[in-house]
Amino acid sequence: MNGAGANPNPNIDLVDVTFYTASSSLNVTDIAGNELSFGLTGWDPFVNDRDIDEQVDAAVTARVTEVRYDLQNFLKVTRSDGSFQVERNGQTTAAIRDDVGTDRPVRYSLPEGQYRCSVESSIIVHLCFDGAGTIRYRPESGLTISFPHPTTVTFGFKTYVDYPRHELTVEPTTAGFATAVSHLGAAITTTTVDRVHRNHRGYPPTIRLGSETTVPAAVEASTPDTGIELLIPDSLSALLPVAPLAYYLGARVSVQDDSAPILRAPAVDVHHEFDPLPAFEGQAATLLKRVFFLDMLATWYDDSEWTVRAHSILESAGIDLEPCVEAPLAERLEAYLSFPGPPLEDALPSWPYRMTVEPSPESVAQLPHLLYDMAAIELPKVAEATEGTKVAEVTETTEAMETTEATKEVAEPTDATDVIDGTEAMKATKTTEKNRSAVDFPSNNEQRFEAISRLRGRLQPGGVTSDPTDAAFTSMPAAYRNRLEYLGADRRQRAVVVAFTDEIADAERASVVDRYRRRDDVLSPTVTALEDPSREELADVFETGVDFLHVIGDCSEAGIRCRDGVLEPASLEENNVQLFQIDGPRSLAVDLVEHGSVAGAVGVPGVAGTAGVGGDHDDDVGRSGNTTVGELLLYGHSLATATQCAASTDNTQPRAVVGDGSYRFVASWWPTLIYVLSAGGRRASKEGDDECTANDGDARGDSDGLRVTAVPFPIDPVGGYAVPNWGDGKRLQPNPLSFEVDPGSVTDFLAESEAPIYYDGRFYWPEEQLLLAYPIA
Repeated sequence: MNGAGANPNPNIDLVDVTFYTASSSLNVTDIAGNELSFGLTGWDPFVNDRDIDEQVDAAVTARVTEVRYDLQNFLKVTRSDGSFQVERNGQTTAAIRDDVGTDRPVRYSLPEGQYRCSVESSIIVHLCFDGAGTIRYRPESGLTISFPHPTTVTFGFKTYVDYPRHELTVEPTTAGFATAVSHLGAAITTTTVDRVHRNHRGYPPTIRLGSETTVPAAVEASTPDTGIELLIPDSLSALLPVAPLAYYLGARVSVQDDSAPILRAPAVDVHHEFDPLPAFEGQAATLLKRVFFLDMLATWYDDSEWTVRAHSILESAGIDLEPCVEAPLAERLEAYLSFPGPPLEDALPSWPYRMTVEPSPESVAQLPHLLYDMAAIELPKVAEATEGTKVAEVTETTEAMETTEATKEVAEPTDATDVIDGTEAMKATKTTEKNRSAVDFPSNNEQRFEAISRLRGRLQPGGVTSDPTDAAFTSMPAAYRNRLEYLGADRRQRAVVVAFTDEIADAERASVVDRYRRRDDVLSPTVTALEDPSREELADVFETGVDFLHVIGDCSEAGIRCRDGVLEPASLEENNVQLFQIDGPRSLAVDLVEHGSVAGAVGVPGVAGTAGVGGDHDDDVGRSGNTTVGELLLYGHSLATATQCAASTDNTQPRAVVGDGSYRFVASWWPTLIYVLSAGGRRASKEGDDECTANDGDARGDSDGLRVTAVPFPIDPVGGYAVPNWGDGKRLQPNPLSFEVDPGSVTDFLAESEAPIYYDGRFYWPEEQLLLAYPIA
């Protein structure tokens, strides 16, 4: 790939389903190479005429008498017209919905009825059937669903990978872009409260600049008529901040002469007038947060499985979401606007992902990628100087804008409902105190990671020339074009290449490679080491393709130093390296992204932290061998949060991230967690009459359990999460969840954790976390 990027494909098959007669198996593969297989007895397919009532990418219907599956997760069984019998631990109970776990045997007796069985594996699976049956599960033999006679079963499959199927051509005017924003919501498949959930939000149509505006017929037909309208001034500075709100509301956006934007829904008498810029920017983002999270809470209103702390806050303030659960979108908007602001500020977290976007046509063309990730859009401070200007004036030059930047500041709204965030750490503490359990005040470590979990980026279409202090990464249009290429890449196993271009001791080199290789059964990347590579050898890596390239050795603006010269990015015929980490200047990262990469971390942030009980921390391999960024990537973090988390281990400035820093390998609609451990849950020991309190990270004191804070990193999705077995309910992202693990359960917690653990100044990966059992337990 040379940075040209991918084009939308309306005919692309995201999921392929094939039945193999010889093995009597149904094999499922998605566009990213994720695979599932079902063993079947009997297979009599026919045309699918059943409404599976779920958004799926592929479905097939057949008569079968038995389905066999190697269950690696929970299978949720739901009956829509009654109850069924659950046999567990020698007891039988009636249930309408229940989960088949992976650690205990279970048997379900299913009388005649309507059933759905769903499992979230590498591909989401829904099995729907009408009739009687039996579900048996044993950890050693897997899952079996059997029927007394051939029964019609519909298999529905949904991949976590989305891909844009259409492209909008728009003229580079505010009106042209307003038309585009009006149709981006065509990718959201429902107007109910369920639109908050990731499986209902596909990839919006991409935008191409042209001489006239053209909307494909398929996009026009899929654009919902929600009855909601947004009227904005003729200015890209007004269009950008309102785009996420318009996208989620399915609003029709049009240009007006007034300077104050208006949100209206005539059928329900909604007429909401915003203040002009700059206040409008914060007001639009605050309303997006309100509408989105209240929809999320409405979807959980009658969920008996989980408690949601935000519900109790709203209920105590007299806010009733029950009428909103089944209400049309315009009616929900009317209700949400009527709710008082202060209780919502207590109940709803700050928005987890924000992008500062330059008001230019090329920037606006990147909106589909930002809205797919539900980024709130902010303007650079210079944008207020351009308010009311036409597109041509916005894009003429930046010289005058830079002059006004020093003389103007964007005033923060004073109304509590208009404030999105204060400082990141302060807001993290303030907004999560009422959403915590088992802890009154967050520790310094907890605050640090909470702040990192609220990601800020900046889009600079004219080139990444600086690293704004308020941004975790600076991106460019090429990064988003390139990431579409990798959405459809066949990556059945993550591949890492470590290129050693400087002389390093054998033991240090082996330690670096080992830290990338050493994983568990679920995550086992292939790791290749290149020692003192030639330009041809390194060019082969770029052209063949690799998920993550870590170059250990100093690089220059000209390129990557090899044993026979310097490999220049411009000399590459292809660049298929998704993400990279190099010790070099920003300009080199810009060149690599322009030629095909999605993002890269550059610069040398400092010496790694102190070794922990594991004994082979990054400190052992020196500054150049710091693998924390790459290891966090392999566990599902975005490049931007990985670099910031890695810097937290040594209290240095993080590396600069160039390109789409929000990009991550894990195709999942579940957040990536970090568990921050501290000794706050330990009972203080006594020396004489004095009580000695155990400090953060200090294992002294009588054991009274362990304080754990689960910090979610939700680039995709924005929404909610839970920590089964340890947490007491769901949380809205990015609120953390703090809980206590009693002394007798610490080892179990460490053994079951699948997320990185941060303790005493370093990260512990799942395969080494039991090493913590001695100093903690």
